[in-house]
Amino acid sequence: METKTGLVRSIQWLRAIAALAVVELHSAVVLKKYGVQIDFGADDQGGRAGVNLFFVISGFVIYTMTSRHEGRLGQTLEFWRRRAIRIVPMYWLMTAITVAIAVFAPTLTEYRVGLQHVVASMLFVPWPDLRGNFAPPLRVGWSLDYEVYFYLVFGLMLLVRRQNLIRLVLLWGLLSVLAGAVLKPQTALGQMLTSNLLLEFVGGIVIAYAWRQGLMLSARAALLTSILGAVLLFVALGWGRAFDEAFKFGVPSLLLLAGAVGLEAKGAYRFRSRPMLALGDWSYAIYLTHLYSIAAFGQLLRAAHLAGAVPGAIVVASSVAFAAIVGGVVHHLLELPMQRALSTEGQSR
Repeated sequence: METKTGLVRSIQWLRAIAALAVVELHSAVVLKKYGVQIDFGADDQGGRAGVNLFFVISGFVIYTMTSRHEGRLGQTLEFWRRRAIRIVPMYWLMTAITVAIAVFAPTLTEYRVGLQHVVASMLFVPWPDLRGNFAPPLRVGWSLDYEVYFYLVFGLMLLVRRQNLIRLVLLWGLLSVLAGAVLKPQTALGQMLTSNLLLEFVGGIVIAYAWRQGLMLSARAALLTSILGAVLLFVALGWGRAFDEAFKFGVPSLLLLAGAVGLEAKGAYRFRSRPMLALGDWSYAIYLTHLYSIAAFGQLLRAAHLAGAVPGAIVVASSVAFAAIVGGVVHHLLELPMQRALSTEGQSR
């Protein structure tokens, strides 16, 4: 299960935590529609904290997995191919299912199909739907627009000499945010290209760079950093929308990443829990399918007349477990087979 990061376990744990955080908050929101009595976590803004954690993890992983790249075009193309295999098939499949539901069972969804919106969403470009909303048909797909943009830009950066890469990454992040502050773009695409959230990818890359240079925290400092990140993340959930998202969720996420990587690098904690490692493997499938899993769970509760009879905390916990199981099944039956088939096809050419 080793990868080029050499830190699979801590990264997998953080992926699992990020996925479960998103599912928990969305469960608290969605299940209220099915009559579940929930008096906590009703603002799904907090659920996006998991996405911020995904972004900083992505920066770390992408930098470390390309450590042997030497500025050749073929390596950049291979990087893009591998990222496409990882991201695109499952997202297109889930988007197609969402569109099919909107066409053939419109009473089950508020989404209304518009060809331009669907095509743009498939290409990871923010685009207004027929109701003026910029979220893709699969609502959680908004974060993938950022991920794919980051992959495109970072792939181009790989064409420079490795020793110049970290400087270029920092320059890109700072100039992007500066452009947003000065130009104040009004379009969704312009806002994405200049978003403060891009700094989370940059932060993950900086931590990866430090790790590669051997500049890691001591075991005690890593533990304190992890605790501080967790505390700040919990506190930030109550800040509402008054604070910038990249600040209130991005900074704690970076602290969690630095702390976890430091703990594993120093051997202070082994991150060996098999359930957490499995959840880390399943995290992408869980993320893409969890809204449907939660809705299905709500329907089951309603059919069994249990929606108002079971404490909300137990219902949400059960919903998270159900979504995780569904994600695991989808990962093994759909995601992995598609990735293997496409990887084999690419190697045979």
